[in-house]
Amino acid sequence: MPVLEQSMERWGLSPADGAQPREARSPASVHHVLGRHGRAVLKVTSSAAGGAAVRAARRELAFYTEIAPGLPHVAPRLLEATEGSDGTALLIEAAGRVLPVEDWDTERWSLLAETMHQVHAATPTLHEELAPSHPLEEVLTVPDCDGSTAFWRDLSPALDEVLAAVRESVPPLLDRGAFVHGDLHLDNVLASGDDLRIVDWQQCGAGSAAADLAFVDVRLAPAGRAAPDAFLAAYAAAGGEDLSKLRRATALIELATYLLVWPPFAAYNGREGVARVRRRTADLARWALTE
Repeated sequence: MPVLEQSMERWGLSPADGAQPREARSPASVHHVLGRHGRAVLKVTSSAAGGAAVRAARRELAFYTEIAPGLPHVAPRLLEATEGSDGTALLIEAAGRVLPVEDWDTERWSLLAETMHQVHAATPTLHEELAPSHPLEEVLTVPDCDGSTAFWRDLSPALDEVLAAVRESVPPLLDRGAFVHGDLHLDNVLASGDDLRIVDWQQCGAGSAAADLAFVDVRLAPAGRAAPDAFLAAYAAAGGEDLSKLRRATALIELATYLLVWPPFAAYNGREGVARVRRRTADLARWALTE
């Protein structure tokens, strides 16, 4: 019996009326369900999805069982879990809803920043073999990763000059000195009243705090949006950090991500979304050559 049906039967679950599966950019399927815990979210990864998906599911299970208990008010509660030869299933409390960026006020941005500082300061002993690498670590030394040169051939200033600056400046910023979420964007943040809970911990592990924060803007860029200054300001204040250094680090990592990682994902965005990313990249490139 597939792991989804096994979990539904074992935990006495039924589909929540009118609920649609939550979209996830991973091989895991996400289902809104009802059971003895009330409304909940069932996240299932089949072993048939392959090695990377299985490792990601095991990583998320390790987070919820070993790390989340030490990070109160960060993630939803894990209600049930099972792992076997057929796959992994997590039953997680329904902790709120995804808000459109327009509904994010300064207070919410500041709360997210403070929450992420708490996450980054954690020192868990997560299984090292489960910890993923950051995509930039894999491509910074590749001359032309996934056709990036062709995609950015019209970039002004000149691509070669910008790439040289990025390859010199970014590697030291990708230190693994923090515990990171690994896929931080607003679709992975649930709001309920004044509360926030962060979900989808499949890419968590040791990594760069600046890279974690920069990805928020990477995901907002196709919509022509960006996190407000209050986001990084609140993060820096939470740890007594140098705000100017934090801004420089996140901007350089954001630029490197557009140049070396983003081009294959352009196809998932409309024409105007791609144009917005191009404009954002050009602005960052000009800044990088003068900062």
